[in-house]
Amino acid sequence: MMRTLAHRRAFTLIELLVVIFILVVLTVLAIGIAAPQTQQRRLREAARQTELYLHRARARALELGQVVGVLLVPYRPDPASTAQPFCVQLYTLTLPDPYVGGNLPPLSGVPTQAVILDVNYTPPPGLPQYFVLRVNDAGWQGLIRRGDLIQIGQKGGWHVILGSVDDSGGGSPGIDAQGYLQYRNWIIRLSTIGSSDPIGANRFPFRPGDVVPGGFRVQRMPRPDALTFSTIEPLELPEGVVVDLLQSRIELGPTNMPPLMDPNGNGVLIAFTPQGEMLVLHPTFGLLHGDVFLMVGTQDQVEQINAQGHTRNLLDTETYWVGVNRRTGQVMTAINAGPDPTNAVPDLLDALRFIRSWDSEGGG
Repeated sequence: MMRTLAHRRAFTLIELLVVIFILVVLTVLAIGIAAPQTQQRRLREAARQTELYLHRARARALELGQVVGVLLVPYRPDPASTAQPFCVQLYTLTLPDPYVGGNLPPLSGVPTQAVILDVNYTPPPGLPQYFVLRVNDAGWQGLIRRGDLIQIGQKGGWHVILGSVDDSGGGSPGIDAQGYLQYRNWIIRLSTIGSSDPIGANRFPFRPGDVVPGGFRVQRMPRPDALTFSTIEPLELPEGVVVDLLQSRIELGPTNMPPLMDPNGNGVLIAFTPQGEMLVLHPTFGLLHGDVFLMVGTQDQVEQINAQGHTRNLLDTETYWVGVNRRTGQVMTAINAGPDPTNAVPDLLDALRFIRSWDSEGGG
C-alpha cells in the first residue's frame, strides 16, 4: 500500500496552468453569453416598470376624479449642468386643485352663473372651433391660466382655455406674462379630445345666451416652474437603462411625430384625465393630444444618427416601446421592431409597427 502511494504521480505545473487556462476561457465565454441576456432582461423589466407606473397614474386619475400626471425630467448630473436627452426617473405629480364656478344662483340681482356668449363652429382657416364663456363669479383671478382644461356643466368632454377678452371684445389674448387670464370673457377651444370628428352642435349643445347648467369645472394644469410632487415614490430605472427622449415620440399626425425632448431641457408631463384619456403638457409647445411612444433603451445608445433625430436605440431590436393611447389612456409594451434594413434612412413607422397595432406583451 505504501509503495503504491509513493509511486502516485502529482500534477505538473504545466498541467495546472492548462486547467486554469481552460477554466478562465469557459468563464469568459459564460460571461459573454450571459451579459446580453442580462441586458435584455433589464430592458424588458424597465419597460414593464414604466408601463405599470403609467397605468397606476391613469388608475389614480379615474379614482380621484382629477387629472394625474407623470413627469419625464431630462437627466442632469448636477443642477447647473446641461440637460441630457434621456431620463432615468419618472415622477407622479399632484396637480393644482380644480376650480369650480358658475354654479351659484344670482345674489341680490347680481348674476353669478356662467353664460355662453358665442359659439363658432366654422372659424376662418387656421383657427380652432371655439366658444366664449362669460364668468360672472369672483375668485378665479390669479388661478386660471391659458392651457387649463374646462368642463362645461361639470360633465362631458374637456375643452382648452385659450385666453380672454374684455367686455367690448378687445384685449385678446387677455393673459398676463405668466399666462393667467385677465378678463371674465374666456375664449375656449372646442376640444376634440377623444375624437377626431368636428365638435358640432350634437356634442356641444349650447347657444349664445344660454346659462351653463351646473356651472363649470376647471382642471388647472401645473406650471413648469411650480411643480408639486405627489407622495408616490418616483420610478428609478435600472442602471444604464433610460427613456430615450430623442427617440420617444408623440404622434400628432401620420407624418408629424416630433420627439418628446424639450429644446429648453424642461420636463414633459403625460397627463391622464378623469375620463381616462391622455394629454401631453409640453413646456415649449403647450398642450398636445396624440399617441405617445416612449423608447426604453440604453444610455450609451442615446446618440443622434441622422437629421430625423433618430438614435442608435432605434436600430437595436432588443429595446422596447411603451405606448400610451390618447383616446383611452391604455398603456402597452412591445419590443422594438427595428427599421427596415432595405431603407437607406431608418423609418420610425417600421420600428413602431408592433406597438402601433397595440399588440401588447400583456399591457394595461
